[in-house]
Amino acid sequence: MSGATATFWDEDAVAIDLLDELLHQPLRPLVGGGLPDGPGIYLLFLQAPPLPEVYEAVAGPSSCWPVYAGKAQLSVAARTARHIVNIDHTSNLSSDRVWMASLELGSPESVVYAEVLVLKHLKPVWNTVLTGFTSCRQGATRRTQRLPRHALLHPSPNVGAGAPLATVEAVKAEAWEHLRRTVPIGGGWPALPRVV
Repeated sequence: MSGATATFWDEDAVAIDLLDELLHQPLRPLVGGGLPDGPGIYLLFLQAPPLPEVYEAVAGPSSCWPVYAGKAQLSVAARTARHIVNIDHTSNLSSDRVWMASLELGSPESVVYAEVLVLKHLKPVWNTVLTGFTSCRQGATRRTQRLPRHALLHPSPNVGAGAPLATVEAVKAEAWEHLRRTVPIGGGWPALPRVV
């Protein structure tokens, strides 16, 4: 085998297996419990999202696509509980209209690598374009920090109040274009159940 290089680790194959497992987990409401109490990765989905001119590709009438991928090195349930509080502090989001899929993993270390692979392949809009979504409340020492891009479209009192680097319209256009390029035709999962 002179000249041939042995491949011991095929990252794309690992990513495909991971995504296949994650994408076959049941979709469940973010609110309501029953989430893993161990380390894991998760995806968040919007149901009947605000700003349809931005999000139509991820939550159309027939399909949905994750808007955020996250990791929990200790507990998926604890991490997403913090997301619920922050989502409910935004003026145009509601945690009862957010769904999730999660995959419990064996160790905190595996969670870090798994999140990297998920982000590389799915490129969720809140991780890439609308950055600044967090499970942590930004404290008083960060009040002068520039307003995060996520907060331009989803205002919240729990984020920095400094001048943003972009306009709302520019961020909307960038998010829409990103979703147009990254969401598969047909949008991924079947549509989420509609909450009345």
